[in-house]
Amino acid sequence: MRKTTSVKGVLALDLGTSSVRAVVYDIRGRLLDSTLSDVPYKVQTTEAGEVSSDPDDLVKLIATSIDKALKAARKANVTIL
Repeated sequence: MRKTTSVKGVLALDLGTSSVRAVVYDIRGRLLDSTLSDVPYKVQTTEAGEVSSDPDDLVKLIATSIDKALKAARKANVTIL
């Protein structure tokens, strides 16, 4: 029986002004493209130029993005450290 080797990786999260991104990097710092999850969202703005986001919505978007990246990592046989 052939033994499969697992790549070790680290999950990174980027909460930007237009999307939440989660991605896995290998232990040498290389981005694993297949694990990139980019979930877009819109912010609310006022006439005065203020910008806000609903924190509950952001938590859901973060969870969704992480779930997608981790699912892709499992499929690619990546172990998150």
